[in-house]
Amino acid sequence: MAHGGSGEEIGRRALVLEAESRLRLCGVESPRREAELLLCHRLGVSRSELYLEGDLAVGPEDRVWLYQGIEQRCEGVPLQYIVGDVEFMGLVLKVDRRVFIPRSETEVLVDAVVAELADAASPLVLDVGTGCGNIAVALAVLVPGARLLASDISSDALDCARENAHLHQVGDRITFAQGDLYAPFDLPVYRSRLDAIVSNPPYVPIHEIGQLPREVRDHEPRVALDGGDDGLAVLGRLVREGRHLLMPGGLLAFEVGEAQADAVSELIGSLGPYGYPKTIHDYAHKERIILARTRSHRQTPRGER
Repeated sequence: MAHGGSGEEIGRRALVLEAESRLRLCGVESPRREAELLLCHRLGVSRSELYLEGDLAVGPEDRVWLYQGIEQRCEGVPLQYIVGDVEFMGLVLKVDRRVFIPRSETEVLVDAVVAELADAASPLVLDVGTGCGNIAVALAVLVPGARLLASDISSDALDCARENAHLHQVGDRITFAQGDLYAPFDLPVYRSRLDAIVSNPPYVPIHEIGQLPREVRDHEPRVALDGGDDGLAVLGRLVREGRHLLMPGGLLAFEVGEAQADAVSELIGSLGPYGYPKTIHDYAHKERIILARTRSHRQTPRGER
């Protein structure tokens, strides 16, 4: 990227245009938006401030940071990793290469769980595969009486999740532990005691990972993507292995791939402890969220017929 020397002044507006041009040449889908986001993040200003004070010169250190960020973006590094954060459920969370970047579909999952827990005074909820902690932290914020357990196989991811819990002052209500799926909390003290299990698990079939956008394929943790040969390996374990941890009427809630809802619903329906599951559409009107409750004469999934 051709850019001015350290002694050359360049204003905010001109710098946005320069960055936009470079990002467009690299094939970035929304070059103006990303140029604005990068510079706004670096300068700590809003988009309106960026243009209202568009002639203000940008210092050499800020320009160097922007040019480096643009080069990373041209190499496919996700924008969220460059700026170091992402917004989820109205919360700003730290993210980097240690963790999968939260998506909007998972906000639908959190909204559904919050609604299902509306009548619980102090629910105990397990977030399996917590990643950056977005689900656990959001539930702790949105359900003030909730106590959260959060597992992840990656110690690096758990470090990031703890940072986010501390950032939003809910660390005292979340217990983090490292291990595979339920393993860290498969203890007598928790068996038949959980009000809910929630997860956004890996569900991409292994043969499809190579077809994902390079931002995802080459930069996000593979362990957060790989769902085995059919994409259902982890989902199947979540359904089968979580039954004994849920209390009667306990909620199982998770996100699935675009074409997986029927298969997962059939699996849940074939297991005696669960009532028939309920599916919820994401913002693109695709069946992406599945809710099921363990059988109880008192509780069934809301909306079940």
